[in-house]
Amino acid sequence: MSAARDEIGAGDGCVLALPPDVLVTKVIPLPAVEPEAIGPMVRLQMEKFAPTSGDALAVASEVVGATEDSTRVFAVAMPMDRLDALAEDLGEAGVVLTRIDSSLLCEWRMFQDCPSKPDLPPCHAVVFHLPSGRFDIAIADEAGLVFARSLGTNLDRDALVREIVLSCLDLGEGFSGLSPEKIVFVSNEPPEDALVSAIRESLGADVGHLPASQVGEPVIAVIRRDDEEGHIDIVPQQWRDAESQSAGRRRFIAGVIAAMAVWAFLLAGLLLAPVILQKASDKVQSSITAIDAEYQHVSDTRTKVRLIRSYQDRSHSLLETFRDICAGMPDGLVFSSLSYEKGGETVVGSKTKSVGGFKVAGDADSFQTITTLKDFLDALGPFAPATISGVSLDSKRQRQRFEIDSRFKDGEDEQ
Repeated sequence: MSAARDEIGAGDGCVLALPPDVLVTKVIPLPAVEPEAIGPMVRLQMEKFAPTSGDALAVASEVVGATEDSTRVFAVAMPMDRLDALAEDLGEAGVVLTRIDSSLLCEWRMFQDCPSKPDLPPCHAVVFHLPSGRFDIAIADEAGLVFARSLGTNLDRDALVREIVLSCLDLGEGFSGLSPEKIVFVSNEPPEDALVSAIRESLGADVGHLPASQVGEPVIAVIRRDDEEGHIDIVPQQWRDAESQSAGRRRFIAGVIAAMAVWAFLLAGLLLAPVILQKASDKVQSSITAIDAEYQHVSDTRTKVRLIRSYQDRSHSLLETFRDICAGMPDGLVFSSLSYEKGGETVVGSKTKSVGGFKVAGDADSFQTITTLKDFLDALGPFAPATISGVSLDSKRQRQRFEIDSRFKDGEDEQ
């Protein structure tokens, strides 16, 4: 069992589907009642057939059919001593059990979902021949499942015919008078002609075959049923309560261990942090000292380069500035004064920026002439966008007085 757990990866829990030969199974017809009333009624009925009763018997059920005035329930029962022995084996293998299902219902579910199943009359039977050699039978009518049980394992032809005939003739209380009109074998190989003839002779029913490969593995039905509501689960409630308490204790212990580990980690960090920080600081200081001379040499060289550039650069001189202004002077405009602030470069952080600018005053025959000069200066490379101020009308001369103020643009970053 441990090897199986490791192979399928069932460490976090698994669903176990038990065969009908280890369970007490019965399809019970009940009157139409509320769902919460089904459990007590099923237990009362199953205690009539099971070898034990009361707390010594685990009972579970699932609704498998219904009409307007009745409900059909597939019930399973298992003595608690056998369940406890199973739990002990699972515990030794390290398997956490989350649900116990019926493998026969899983086989029936796969047959019902099979798209290639043959057309069936209202009352029909399905015989499942499993790879283990076990034969299971399920009988149903138009309202749902009527009868289901294990026929046995590794049966010869006569024994198999006998079990099938007995199952079809004795469907139990509430289903008298029903007789399957067709029996379908779900197996890897089709039934022998002699077996088919014996069943037809005994029951007068037609016999068909459906390859097991087309039906699929019952484990798929186990997975599908696990997500559905109302499925069979024979795991006793006391097991769930015990597992919940055990899980709570494990979570508490894990929390205490985690808290102690965090505390130990924080304490170690508190004690070691000064030593680690001191070593890191010493390493950084050693690196700074090693590169300080080279850095100082590069810094001095940059300072000298900037000084030389400032002497060689005449782009911001008064003469160049005045030449640029006059080059864009439109007709109808006269300058009356020019205020100049020497341009140059200064270092701000890691950038080299230009400073300085000019202010020119004059008069023009129209405001449009003034804006023409401004647009020309804005388009020049050295100047930042200019501002026009002091605009007024000389009524005697009918000319517009103005002032234009502009600064030199910032230079490029010094690399």
